[in-house]
Amino acid sequence: MLRASCCAAVVLRANRAWLGTRAARALVLRCALLQLPASLSGPSDALATGPSRAEAVAGAASASPAPGGSSTGPAQESDSGASRLVLRRARLDNGLRIVLHRDTSLPTVAIGIAYGVGTRHEGDGEQGLARWLQHAMFNGSRNVAPGGHARLIREQGGSHAAWTSAEHTVFVELLPAHALALGLWLEADRMKSLELSAAELAWQGRLLELELEREARQQGAQGKRELAALVFADVARQAAPSRGGAAAVLPSRGPEQLLAALQAFRQRYYAPNNAVLTVAGHFEPLEALNLIQVHFAGAQPVELPPSPELQLPEQTQARRTTREARAGQAPALWQGWSIPGAREPEHDALELASVILGSGVGSRLHQLLVAEQGLATAVSTWTEGARGRDLFGVAVQLREGGDPEQASRLVLAQVAALARFGPSAAELQRAQRMLETRAWLELDGNLARARALCEAELFAHDARLLEPSLGRYRRVSREEVQRVLARYLRPARRSDVLLRARKR
Repeated sequence: MLRASCCAAVVLRANRAWLGTRAARALVLRCALLQLPASLSGPSDALATGPSRAEAVAGAASASPAPGGSSTGPAQESDSGASRLVLRRARLDNGLRIVLHRDTSLPTVAIGIAYGVGTRHEGDGEQGLARWLQHAMFNGSRNVAPGGHARLIREQGGSHAAWTSAEHTVFVELLPAHALALGLWLEADRMKSLELSAAELAWQGRLLELELEREARQQGAQGKRELAALVFADVARQAAPSRGGAAAVLPSRGPEQLLAALQAFRQRYYAPNNAVLTVAGHFEPLEALNLIQVHFAGAQPVELPPSPELQLPEQTQARRTTREARAGQAPALWQGWSIPGAREPEHDALELASVILGSGVGSRLHQLLVAEQGLATAVSTWTEGARGRDLFGVAVQLREGGDPEQASRLVLAQVAALARFGPSAAELQRAQRMLETRAWLELDGNLARARALCEAELFAHDARLLEPSLGRYRRVSREEVQRVLARYLRPARRSDVLLRARKR
């Protein structure tokens, strides 16, 4: 049985001429999303200065409980004065969590489904199965021929994507609004009745090998993988969560053994009570809920195994790996530290430190290594956004003949200076604005929202907790940035991957 609230009617009284304007349509849509009455007689100062629809994120319509919880009743306004991206949340009896966001600004609809399984859930001898199964999900199902899922989406003019991380596997598709029923049927059919065959797995294996070879040729991607393996050397299975070694399955298993392993892995994790389904775009919520009930109610839940815990001993000595650049490669440095996972209290301050150190031409490392000393051609910093334990990374692309050892010393000096003296007010404000902008871009469009809502509901058990950076990053003080840098980016906790210039 489906639990979801119905929309309240929106009552509008307005001057007909003004209702035809873009500003009026935007306010009408916002009122409809927020389920508020609107009384409009013409443009006003409040409308001109109020928050735009693009300034809203993740509020709530009807609330369904986190796993094992009970319904919290009708929608509640957030304490924040900002308008919210209104959601409907529901749950099927089989445990499938549903999040709907209606936006009629474009005639498209995006469907996302996230399963709570990734490389972290692979047991001994199962390395690579999570990514293999992501590819195998296109092999066909009871009512769809091999390759038919992607073909049917393309025939509608749509697109699709899939990826695997340490914690989850996500499938998303963008379709014209009239094809919502097709998209839901396709996802439900492979959830309930995926068909795996040795022949199709061999074909998917060749595609996967080509994908991994292409990644291996990218110097930056390879350096990041090596860095992750070094930082998380004590937990090798989780070292490279988004790239995880699918090719390792091929040499050690024959086709039948691989088929049996994938089937067992799928039966453990690819179930409705381990999944979140989102729909974002131009659709009628009640129609979508009815379609979801019809197509997904027959999927059977399973008893999920306990989630593996990441036990990472404290690193007390710096780690290093060095290799020689291939012909045509420039020397480079990748430097990294293990840090708390995304959405943990200290992570926001570490993200701000990452931007201050190495994001954009105004960052400290770019100014020092590229603009002032001319040692490097490019500098970047990043955090992976992983749960549990995350990675803080620095990448320096050096000029021909550059010394990665020197670059490492300069990076460490800048980290130490930022930890000791803290960022300036201008640096902190710049970082906050950059992260806020990134957060909005991650919600730009139906496909992006379907993905973001999937992940928020899966990890936080409530998509309404998806918020913009505004507020979260602005609450971080200069002293907090100093404190987390001093605690986590110590020299003894670092790992270095050095790519030295090729000897002549």
